[in-house]
Amino acid sequence: MLTPESSRARKRSRSPASGDVNPHSKRRHSPFWDSLSRIWLTPSALRELDRRNSPALQPAPTIDISVGSLATSDSAIRRFARHGGPDLTDVRSVSYPLCFPYTANYVRSSAQDYRSSQRPSQPQTKSSGRSSLYDKNFEQSLTDHCVFGPLYKYPDGRSPQQAHNVQEVKERLRQPHASLSSFGEDDFVKFQQDVVDSFKESGTSDAVLGWLEGTILDRRYRGGRITFFNFKDLIDVKLTAAVSDLYYGARPEQINRRIREQLSDLIEPSTQTSLPAAPNFFLAAKGEDCTPAVARRQAIYDAALGARAIQALESFGIDQTVFDNRIKAISSTYISGALTLYGTHMLPPVGHGAAVTYVTTRLNAYALIGDAETCQKGLTAFRNAILWTKEVREAAIRTANQRFSAMPSSPARMPSLGQRGPSNISESDTSADELAR
Repeated sequence: MLTPESSRARKRSRSPASGDVNPHSKRRHSPFWDSLSRIWLTPSALRELDRRNSPALQPAPTIDISVGSLATSDSAIRRFARHGGPDLTDVRSVSYPLCFPYTANYVRSSAQDYRSSQRPSQPQTKSSGRSSLYDKNFEQSLTDHCVFGPLYKYPDGRSPQQAHNVQEVKERLRQPHASLSSFGEDDFVKFQQDVVDSFKESGTSDAVLGWLEGTILDRRYRGGRITFFNFKDLIDVKLTAAVSDLYYGARPEQINRRIREQLSDLIEPSTQTSLPAAPNFFLAAKGEDCTPAVARRQAIYDAALGARAIQALESFGIDQTVFDNRIKAISSTYISGALTLYGTHMLPPVGHGAAVTYVTTRLNAYALIGDAETCQKGLTAFRNAILWTKEVREAAIRTANQRFSAMPSSPARMPSLGQRGPSNISESDTSADELAR
């Protein structure tokens, strides 16, 4: 049976001698797999596991039980059983293929059941149950509830209304960034090497994230790799809680404590209240084996939650929810040197009982490993996006804090989105270029 070696084991290079022939041919099965120092969990490895567990390769048990002159009457059988039944000493230690039922399909389903049992349980809606994270059914559920991906068209061929500030945002992302003014060929070579090295890892290395983010002056704005369990459901069916690889939000003390309490399930992603709140910049960073579709779905989901958080702050303390048709959040995907940025804006419901619409727009895409110029443009856009979303976030926080300060001591008015209201704290004393790289 195949057993995985230690993750630290050095992977041997596959030479022509080891054969690049079909891995399913019989002449390669055992020599090829036995020569590997580390066996990765791939479909072909699972097929080999099934092959080795096949009953055809297991010695058949030889059971020879003689019952002699055992009578066939009920009384004789009962008497025979009371004396211990047949003598089984001759079948001890027979190698029976006990592992046969545990084929790869069984192992996969059992592993999934185990992982599911370890996750915190979440209530299920009557109609939908749970959608698996970031698969096609997940995306379909978002679309069905008016959370649209890039270039979505309605059944009649119309497109959702474009954000008023989409060109403004694109122009802002193109602005030169001081930290990258001297970026040249030597830097590009170093970046490429870090990208290549990150291929050996399951995800994106800290070195690559360092290139993307630049110098981080205050990590209290930065979070990631946590599950957004505290956010209320984005739509009216239960989806798996979002998990962002990297996000930027506000330091909690920037937002009045009473406002945080009232809007907790809209602006605080975690019950750990020391983490950044009202996130509106996200990164889905994936390894080379991840498909772009999975990262894109994560980006759509994350940015919709972020846009809703900013809108909750902007709508705090007033009668109606603010729908100004402007991009409020930016999400990004990074896979093996390819960077894509998306912006998300919200549209009001179009009828009684209709859902709020979230529209995702692709702002730009960059092949960071293409050449030095493209790499510089992509890194510039990423860092500018962090700064721009910070400005949007702090403007929304300033609005909410000012409204609370102007309120009488009576309870604050809740935003109509299901949000909750108030508090008192000074606005952020940080400038927009505090995160300048």
